[in-house]
Amino acid sequence: MLHGTLLAVGVILTLALLIIEAPRPIITRSLIWGLVTGVAVTLVLGINVPRNVSEWAADFVIANLVPTLDPQYAPAVVAMVAFAVVIGIVGLVVGARGQGALGAISGLVVGTLLGALIGILFGGLIFDWRVAAAIGLTLGLITWIALMAWRASKADLDPQKRFEKLWPRETYETALETREWLEQEWTKRLSRPGSR
Repeated sequence: MLHGTLLAVGVILTLALLIIEAPRPIITRSLIWGLVTGVAVTLVLGINVPRNVSEWAADFVIANLVPTLDPQYAPAVVAMVAFAVVIGIVGLVVGARGQGALGAISGLVVGTLLGALIGILFGGLIFDWRVAAAIGLTLGLITWIALMAWRASKADLDPQKRFEKLWPRETYETALETREWLEQEWTKRLSRPGSR
């Protein structure tokens, strides 16, 4: 259901951009980046790169830093901490650039919580190829839609200019003139004596 909805949104956005004669690279480059993202995510999760890296890092942490850490939960804990730190720092920087000190603090908190959640997900789970493909397809479709919308917002698109060319000015004006003439003739006929 999610894939069908995202695909429908992408197709509708593509058709809208084609109707207003948007430059083709807005659509094609976004589609290519969506395909690359989907394939990359599918391969990374299908091979279980996040879990394997988390297990390797957990072995290092258990051997050198925290020997009492349970090996069963160590990959998820290590991935949670690593993602929380990295995404928390990104949130701090983005928040500080956008809204100053308050934005930095909120960005840090949101980034840390989001990173911890992502770390638990990718460090604690082992993905099979079907699930990896589903996640890859979802992220690929989202990337395609988001890039099309972002590039369209940055482009100098003028839908009104496009539709002005389609407006049948002469025919429309002629129809108005004909209507006006018919109304005048009808009024004249009604005003004559004995016309009723």
